[in-house]
Amino acid sequence: MEKAKKPIYIYYYRDAKGMFTGKWVLRMKTDSPDTGFIRKNLDDYSKFKTVYHAPEIGYTNMLKFVSERTAEKILINTKLKDDEYIIFKVQNSTNSTMYNYGKIYQPFTYGWNRRHEKYMIHFTYYYNPVPDDRNLEFDPKQNIIKILDKRGKDISHGFAP
Repeated sequence: MEKAKKPIYIYYYRDAKGMFTGKWVLRMKTDSPDTGFIRKNLDDYSKFKTVYHAPEIGYTNMLKFVSERTAEKILINTKLKDDEYIIFKVQNSTNSTMYNYGKIYQPFTYGWNRRHEKYMIHFTYYYNPVPDDRNLEFDPKQNIIKILDKRGKDISHGFAP
């Protein structure tokens, strides 16, 4: 039996020299060169801001966002732009010849959260659980990651892009 693969790896690196100086790097990576990510611009001229079907090809298996700054200026800032979203394609966890598709919306933020005193990444996403179905219509009841309140109750149904 083939070992199930993890669909997306997320790495975060921080080398802060002070509150607003240093380097911050976020990498998102997939296992296979056939899988990965596509950055797309929102369609302001359509009622539907994102594509209905995910592309079959054209994915890069790593995205890298870098922010580097001194006290005086920003040196590098490769964040996801306000009018962008990400389409992703991952290998199905039970059948390596099939794929699952999804999309990541804004807000897309990451970094140190002083209030909670931990590193955090925040984004809204949709994951289509049906293998080889490239439909990207949002259905919050089908998301795999559940959002739980402090008591452990599933409140995922209240979140939509």
